[in-house]
Amino acid sequence: MSQVRPARWPWVVLGVFFALAIGGLIGVAVNGESLAGQIPYVIAFTLFGIVGALLLSRLPGNRVGGLLLFGAAVTAASFAAGELMTYLVGEGITDGPAVVATGLVSSLGWLVGIFPVILFLPQLFPDGHLPSRRWLPFAWLCVAVLAFLGVSLLFGQDTLTGSSEDAVIANPFFISGLGGLDIPTRCSPSRSSECSWAASSLWYSGSVGRAASSDSRSSGSRSRSPSLRARSSCRRSPRRSG
Repeated sequence: MSQVRPARWPWVVLGVFFALAIGGLIGVAVNGESLAGQIPYVIAFTLFGIVGALLLSRLPGNRVGGLLLFGAAVTAASFAAGELMTYLVGEGITDGPAVVATGLVSSLGWLVGIFPVILFLPQLFPDGHLPSRRWLPFAWLCVAVLAFLGVSLLFGQDTLTGSSEDAVIANPFFISGLGGLDIPTRCSPSRSSECSWAASSLWYSGSVGRAASSDSRSSGSRSRSPSLRARSSCRRSPRRSG
C-alpha cells in the first residue's frame, strides 16, 4: 500500500499568512506605531498557523487544524488591511473602494478570525468532534452570536477603523435604524489585557465543559462495566455436574 503524501496546500496558506504578517509589521513601522505591542500577537498566531498547517498536511480534513490555520490567515489579513488603511487615511485618502475594502477587512477580520477559534476550539479539541450531540444547541448558539456580531459591525457601526483610532472613515453600509454596539474591532495594545482575559475565560469555560462531559461518559461506562464483566464471567463458567 502506497503511503499518502502530506498535503502541500496548508503550507501555501501558511506562506500567505507570513507574507501578510510581515506586510502588517512593515505597516506598523511606516505608520509610526509600536512594534512591541503587535509582536506578541504575531507570535501567537504564527504558532496557530504552524500547528494548523502541520495537522492539515498530515491529517486532511482535520477540523482543529483547519480552525487554527483559518484563524491565523484571516487575522493576518485583518492586521495588514488595518495598517494599509491607516496609511491611506494618513495620506488623505478617505473615500474610494480601496480604503473602504481595507476598512471592512480590518473591522470584520478580527471577529471572523479570532472569535470562531475562541468559541469552537474548546468544543472540537482534540479529535475535531463535539463531545456529544447535546452540545449541538450550544454550537448553533455560537454561530448565531457570531452572525449577530457580524451584522452589527457591518450595518450598525457608522465608521470603519484602521490600526489606529485616528484612522477612521465613514461606513457606507451603515443603517441608522439599527444603532450600534461597542464591539472592539481589533485587540489594540490599549485593550490587550481585556482581549486576553476574554479569550482565557472562554477557553477555560469550554475546556471545563468538555472535561465534565468526558468525565460523565467515562463514569457511565465504568458503572456499566462491572455488570457486563459479571455477565460474561457467568457465560464462560462451566457448569458442574451433580
